[in-house]
Amino acid sequence: MLYVGVFIAPEQFSMEPDVKAHLEKHRIPYAETTRLAEVLPALDAIYITRMQTEWDTAGESNNVELSQFSIGTPELSALKPDAIIMHPLPRGREIDPAVDQDPRAMYWRQERPMVEATNGERQSVIPAGRPESRRVLSGSAS
Repeated sequence: MLYVGVFIAPEQFSMEPDVKAHLEKHRIPYAETTRLAEVLPALDAIYITRMQTEWDTAGESNNVELSQFSIGTPELSALKPDAIIMHPLPRGREIDPAVDQDPRAMYWRQERPMVEATNGERQSVIPAGRPESRRVLSGSAS
């Protein structure tokens, strides 16, 4: 079967039932696994996120062995030559910095338009050369 998505996570962080229900309702095929190494060679793209410890209620993410869900040099050799690796940044230990040099790593290319958009917004909100904008930025506005 061809899957649109494969959710790879430790059991305690598996996809929530409402998400699965939505996919099933709309007949979107998906699979779940706790074994990254087994599915990695078949993936066209992988979107990996960091462990979001800010959502922990009892430090539960500290009890998860994440090495089997991380991407490093050994995992790169299992990926298809034209697969892509995406990440929303900032990253934690889920992607080894050595992966950054691989042409399949798209996260820096993902980030660039966001940085440019943010800089553009700043420039449009704070007109250059206006003394009052400098006062506001320095916190001395009155």
